[in-house]
Amino acid sequence: RRMSTLDALERCARETREYVGARVTRATSPPSALAFAMAHIAANVPLLTANATTHWRAHDAWRANEGVMEDFGGPDAVVEVNATPNGRGDAVHRVEKDGWARLGTGTRCETTGRGETRDAFDAFVEPAKREMTIKELFESLEDGAGTGTAWYLSGQNDNLRSSEALARAGARNDFDVPFAREAFASVGKAGRDGLGEAVNLWIGNDASQTSYHQDFYENIYTVVRGTKVFSLRPPCDAFDMRATEAVRGVFETDDALSWRIKLRPSFEPRVVWSAVDLDPVTGEPIFGDDDALRYRRPRPEPCFDVEVRAGETLYIPAMWFHRVRQKGITIAVNSWFDMHFGDRYATRPLWEPSRRSMSSSSVTLA
Repeated sequence: RRMSTLDALERCARETREYVGARVTRATSPPSALAFAMAHIAANVPLLTANATTHWRAHDAWRANEGVMEDFGGPDAVVEVNATPNGRGDAVHRVEKDGWARLGTGTRCETTGRGETRDAFDAFVEPAKREMTIKELFESLEDGAGTGTAWYLSGQNDNLRSSEALARAGARNDFDVPFAREAFASVGKAGRDGLGEAVNLWIGNDASQTSYHQDFYENIYTVVRGTKVFSLRPPCDAFDMRATEAVRGVFETDDALSWRIKLRPSFEPRVVWSAVDLDPVTGEPIFGDDDALRYRRPRPEPCFDVEVRAGETLYIPAMWFHRVRQKGITIAVNSWFDMHFGDRYATRPLWEPSRRSMSSSSVTLA
């Protein structure tokens, strides 16, 4: 029989839940490398486990700000921090006809470099980068929204091994996750020092959130302090994620009080990004729980919400969509391991939205 492509995608999303389960598995102890490889990496299924990193010195040393600052080389150690006016870096913002962008809660900021245009459009806006001392970062995070700026140490790109202050902290701590290292090493994917292709440190608070996106890496994410809230969706949900082709832009500020967005030249490649956290009619950013987001369908398949608390480790399979929020000041470390680029990656276009109407095409089911 024949059904529309859209119906087929909706069926895939439903059946995926039957295989993956209704929630993320929470284990009290880490699995063996073999069990992890078979039940999670090969099956493309997330895992949350406690007690995988009990040997990490940071779990005790970084409970207080002073311990973090000591490992960084003292309170005056300089770090690069991302800054935004609304906590939405690396996210889609709507630029209106008059050249002003919506930031949420009725506020807007001006854009530069947009050229002539008669229509509103979407922009993928990266955070501004500022240098400050590690002490100033913690003071700003403790002030919360009172600063008018959301600060987030989230440089990525192997920042625990590439940044001087962060590398100093990394040298004083062992961030090995044995069950993951052994599993990825068995297929030649352990990366540098067995810690993956990149090891990243994240320090932020509830003023910042990360919009839905995919990584083409296997992600091992451990919370050292505080709580992270992840919303996860399998790759087959791509058709529901309201992907938009957005021009590139970056936040700029002189005083962390007045903001603008500098748009990149129009000839640069656009970014394809999920816009479910942007109201499709008003262009206002949407904050809050997954239920408030605007998917392509009014009632999409449920996401997998999971709280990752201090001492717990989350495995996010490659290509899974994830959105991240914090509760209070949170410190975390993650490692990215190379994914296997096989049939799952090759069939990716089947799940991604087509520029033509999906309802107008059909597939034949046995």
